[in-house]
Amino acid sequence: MPSRDRDGTFQAFRQRVREWPMKIFLVVTLLLAISESASAGLFASDTLSEKDADSIHKVAVISALGDTLHLNNIGLTVFQNKVAEVAVPEWEMDDRVLAHALDALRADQRFSFEALNLARGTQLINLNGPRTALRPAGRRQLIDQGRLQGADAVLLIEVTGNSNDPTISPGFGLYDRHALGIEHVSICTSIALVLFRVDGNKVLALQAPNPLTQVSLGWPIKTTWDDLEPPAKKMIQDAIVQAMYARVDSSLQAMKFHVSVQN
Repeated sequence: MPSRDRDGTFQAFRQRVREWPMKIFLVVTLLLAISESASAGLFASDTLSEKDADSIHKVAVISALGDTLHLNNIGLTVFQNKVAEVAVPEWEMDDRVLAHALDALRADQRFSFEALNLARGTQLINLNGPRTALRPAGRRQLIDQGRLQGADAVLLIEVTGNSNDPTISPGFGLYDRHALGIEHVSICTSIALVLFRVDGNKVLALQAPNPLTQVSLGWPIKTTWDDLEPPAKKMIQDAIVQAMYARVDSSLQAMKFHVSVQN
């Protein structure tokens, strides 16, 4: 009888051990779900009020995304992370995004829109988080130029960091995170759109949307970016540019601009 009791205890223990991986998986999955739910409210969002909209007539628009492509492979530990930056001036990302935004905004007849004409090559002093847009000196550059052009407000499309996940680089690129042995590849468009008044430097509206768009593809870069064939590079470029357009469109709509969206 004692032997059978010991055997029963041992069998019960073995059963519990077999159940551990599933329980661990369920706990991790629950934590991930909670994290996803919580992070949904962490992205900055302010809309243009009717009162502020009535007080502006001309908006100067500028894109300051730069020409750096970020390729981030994120492992289980920081020691497994692989991060690369590639200069892609040939993408002309700022020119494309500015042209797209101006075209989309033409549907809003309440305002007139034009490009903010900073001299090409002007170095803006970089970000200090989505709530503050550019640091004061950088914002002063935009305000001064907006005033010269007779604009009431400046709409800035900028890169922004993610204080909740520093592995997401500010700007655009590809992002690959490994979790539970599964690869999750996303297009990254870590940007913010900020509308601020020229007189008084007041932020009127701000959107810093979720930066990641998951795609059902494996990591396309097996060695380095330079080793990719031109058609593969073009495919990645087109996908990132289209994702950027979609982010800009949805952010403009969330700011309460009337937008013409191209399908």
